Amino acid sequence: MRLGRETGLKAFLALVWMVCLYRAITQSIVHDEALTYGFYIGAPWSQIFQFYDANHHFLNTLLMKLSVSLFGVSECSMRLPALGGAALYLAAVYRICEREIGPDAAAFLAAALLALNPMILDFMVAARGYGMALGFLMWALAILVAYVRRPEGVASRELLRAGAALSLSIMANLVFAVPAMVLTAAAWAMLKTARPTVAPAPAQPPVSKKRQRRRRRPVLSDQQRALQTFRRWVVIPAVAGCAVFVLLSPLAQATPGKFYAGAETVAESLRSLYSVSLARGGPLQQAALWPVLRDGVAFGLAPLILLGALARGILRRNVLLILVSATAIGCGMVPLLLHLAIHLLYPLDRTGTYFLPLTSLALAGLLEEIGGSGWWKAAGVAAAAISILLLAQFLLEFNTRKFAVWEYDADTHAILAALGKAVPEKHPGSVRIANSWQLEPSLNFYAMKDNLDWLQPITRDPVGPGADYYILTGADRAAAGSLHLRTIFTGSNSGTILAVPAK
Repeated sequence: MRLGRETGLKAFLALVWMVCLYRAITQSIVHDEALTYGFYIGAPWSQIFQFYDANHHFLNTLLMKLSVSLFGVSECSMRLPALGGAALYLAAVYRICEREIGPDAAAFLAAALLALNPMILDFMVAARGYGMALGFLMWALAILVAYVRRPEGVASRELLRAGAALSLSIMANLVFAVPAMVLTAAAWAMLKTARPTVAPAPAQPPVSKKRQRRRRRPVLSDQQRALQTFRRWVVIPAVAGCAVFVLLSPLAQATPGKFYAGAETVAESLRSLYSVSLARGGPLQQAALWPVLRDGVAFGLAPLILLGALARGILRRNVLLILVSATAIGCGMVPLLLHLAIHLLYPLDRTGTYFLPLTSLALAGLLEEIGGSGWWKAAGVAAAAISILLLAQFLLEFNTRKFAVWEYDADTHAILAALGKAVPEKHPGSVRIANSWQLEPSLNFYAMKDNLDWLQPITRDPVGPGADYYILTGADRAAAGSLHLRTIFTGSNSGTILAVPAK
C-alpha cells in the first residue's frame, strides 16, 4: 500500500503542477505582475538593486528578469519563477504528507487541502514572490519536522538546505520574514525542551593524569549536540543568507510607509484571508449566510483548530502538530505587536498566505484522533468532516481563468484584441482610451508587448468624456450610463467592458 500511496501522491501533485503551467500560459497578465515589469523587468538591471517598493519581491524579481532576458517577454516567461516555486511547494507537500501524516486517507486529504486552496493555487501561477516564498518555507518545515523528531536521522547537508530555504523564503518575499523566524524559534524551543540524555564517553586508552587534563573535553548530551548542530547548519546559514539579502537589495529604503498592502484591523485581516479561500465560487459566494460563515471560520474555527492541534501535539509530543500550530499562532502574535509598536499593517489576503498551509496541516494532524477515544475521537471526526467540506468547496471554486485578487484584469488581453478589431485605422498615436486606474499597468504592458503604437499613452487619469474608447471595471461601469457609452465587448471572466461613446 505504501507504494500506491507514494505513486498516488506524486501523480496528483504532478497534475496540479500541470494545471499551474496551463494557467501560466493562458491567463492574462494582471496589475501587480505588470507593475513589476514596469518597475524592474523592463528597466535596467541596476533598478532591481537601487529602487524599493512593496511590489519588489527581490529573488522573484531577479529570476523574472533573467527569465525574460533569456526567453523574451511572454506570460509564461514572466511566470516561470513562480512555476519553479510551485514545483518546490508541491514537492514539500509530498514530503510532509508521505512521511508525517499517518493513515493513507489522511495523507491524501492533507495533500488535497494544501494543493487545491484557491488562494494558494493563484500564487503558484502569478508572477509574484508569494508562491516561491511559500515553497521555500514549506521545504524548510519538512526538514525541521524530521530533525526535531529524530536529530540523528537528518544529515548536516539537509539542515543546510533548511537554513538556505529559510533565507531564500525571505528573499522571495519580505513578509515571510515573520513565519521563517517564528518557525526557527519554535524548532529551537522544541529541541531545547527535549529530554536530555548524556551519551557515554568513548573508551580511551590509559593516559597520564597530566595528559588527561590537557585532552579532557566536556561530554555533550544528545540535546546539546542537536542544538549545536541546529545553530551551526540552520541558524548561521539562514542569518548569513539574510545578510546577503540586506547587502544586495535596496532594503534600506523599506520604511513602514512602503508596506502599503495590508489591513488596518485584525478583523479585516482574517476576513480577507478566508474570503479569498472560501468565496471564490460555488454556493458560498452567493449564500445569504456567507458573512456569518466567514466570520465563524475566521474568528472561531481556525483559531480552535490551531489551539487544539497545539494542545494535542504537546500531549502526544507530535512534532508536526506543535511546529505548525505554534508557528501559525506566533505569526498571529508578531503582526499584532508590530502594529502596536510601529503601526505596521496586518496581513491582508496574499500577505498572509502562509497561514493557510499551516492551518491545513494542523487540521490534517488532528485526523489521526479518529482512532482515539473520548473528546479527542470527537475532535478527529470533526476534523475529518471539516476537511471534506473544505475540499468540496475548493473543488467547486476551482478555475483556470482568473486570479481572485485581480479578477478585474482577467480579460485585459482579450479586450485589447477586441479593441484592435474595432479600430478602423491605426495611425501612430491616433486612439485615446479612458480606463479604470486598476487596469493601467496591464494595459501598458500589452500595449508594449504587442507594439500597439496606435494607442496614445495610457494613464490613471479619472474617467471622463473625450476618449475614443473606454475600458472599465465592474466598479466603474456606472460611468457607461453617465457618459452615454455603448458596450461593444464584455469580458466573460472579469465583467470588465470595452465601450464607445454612443452616437
